[in-house]
Amino acid sequence: KLCIETRAWVDGTKDIEEKLSQLGAKYIKTLYIEDEFYADLSDFDIKQHTFEQSKKAARIRTTTDKDNKQSLLVQIREVPKDSPPELKLHDLTKTVFEKLGNIEEKNEFVEELKKRGFDSLVTKISKDRKVYSLENDCFYIDDINGYSKALEIKTFLPEINNSKNVKKLHKKLIKKLGIPEDDLIEKSHTHLIIDSFFKSQPHLKSDLLKKKLSDLIKEKEELMLESEECFREGGDGWHDNARWDILRENIDVISIRIAKLKEEIFEINRS
Repeated sequence: KLCIETRAWVDGTKDIEEKLSQLGAKYIKTLYIEDEFYADLSDFDIKQHTFEQSKKAARIRTTTDKDNKQSLLVQIREVPKDSPPELKLHDLTKTVFEKLGNIEEKNEFVEELKKRGFDSLVTKISKDRKVYSLENDCFYIDDINGYSKALEIKTFLPEINNSKNVKKLHKKLIKKLGIPEDDLIEKSHTHLIIDSFFKSQPHLKSDLLKKKLSDLIKEKEELMLESEECFREGGDGWHDNARWDILRENIDVISIRIAKLKEEIFEINRS
């Protein structure tokens, strides 16, 4: 599913809630949300510590409602390749994988993300959220623990063609809510928080990359052993041995990733 979002930092929420009511918005619920964000660290930009290169993000969300009932959501979102150039990177996203579950299924969700390449926990963010609805738009008023209050307008789209018009409508709604245009955020709140988190503690990324490097080296060693066994079992060695060819290709790919990670770790430690 496609989704377009507009975000802003806000000083207070009382006036915004009153104006939402005046616009006819309906209060839906209050939630407590804990988000865990996962990534393939090789897709991180060395200096910016962001997801700019991959244009993908994965998270496991734990939601607690007013009755203390908890649920889990695992989700992978990405920027559509045909996203209109007028929109910013984080304006329009497409959910490419989503699964709901119970709190007991969290380990299964973590493994599911690993299978899809998101094998490193990047950071955790928690927030209290009030949800409002107005026609096709959702309004989220968030109090992000350790940071600030924020507003998010979200609209789900059946197709990408109408995304620019929806974005214009969002900006009109922002104006009606009395939020200055200077308070709008081009990137997602999460993106900015992760960016700030890694810039303030750059060694954390280095530690995560070193763990990733260790895992890749171990994987390469296992493939090398398997390749040697395959070579011996093949009689003439590599001649007409499809399995051996596949193993060597995988080893070459991992070798490139290892070299890239070593370079990233060197750049971080040098800065």
